[in-house]
Amino acid sequence: MDDFNFDDFIDDLKTAFNNKSAALSLRLRVAEREQEGVVSDANEYHEFVLSLVESMLKNPVVRRKFDDQVYRMTFDEPVTTRETIGDLVFLADVNWHLGLGLLNTNENEAIKCLLQGIEYLNYCRGLADEELWQQDQAVKTDVPAQGGKSKAARFDAVKNEIFRLLQEACPPSRWNTKLEALKGIENGINELEWPSARDRNNQSKTRDEIFAMKMHRVEVWSSQDQKIKAAFDNVVKPKKK
Repeated sequence: MDDFNFDDFIDDLKTAFNNKSAALSLRLRVAEREQEGVVSDANEYHEFVLSLVESMLKNPVVRRKFDDQVYRMTFDEPVTTRETIGDLVFLADVNWHLGLGLLNTNENEAIKCLLQGIEYLNYCRGLADEELWQQDQAVKTDVPAQGGKSKAARFDAVKNEIFRLLQEACPPSRWNTKLEALKGIENGINELEWPSARDRNNQSKTRDEIFAMKMHRVEVWSSQDQKIKAAFDNVVKPKKK
């Protein structure tokens, strides 16, 4: 690692973040998910992010409160894909600018924040691609019903493996939340042979983007697919009423 240059490494991260941010913006426009007024509010949004990051850099209490809010978000009820992507883009921007602000004082924490920002963008891209795919399927009303069943059936082997992963990884006392269960099997999900990963529109995706797509698909199944929902219900403690 004698040829490692920290400045070059940071420049590479900046290039990656900017490229992923631009690609995500393009994908959202393709999906016609941008509303009027977004461009005019861009400067105000940017100023808000920078102001929040500046407060976090000056006051550790603000940083802790922000981290607590982000942690609590993981236990919130699912919202629309649009709202989820908006929240994750915000977290990506905050982590990115926080990382830049920490470069001169705490390199390790700075890199952690920069990579977290990129990871959020990867997840957003997976959500956006999944939503676009669902929209494409919805408009194809002329596709024969049997063809739709065949496409759905190609995921049966994956669903069977998810059921097995949940049963094998489940702790004796079960997981406290569905999110914990999902995280408990994410390595196994990542290693599964995924049929749609070979689809033409997924050929250009990175491993991180494919992984984000897989995780989102399982999350959707956990509430919409009868078999997978039952599998998660079996390994997660029931909510207290």
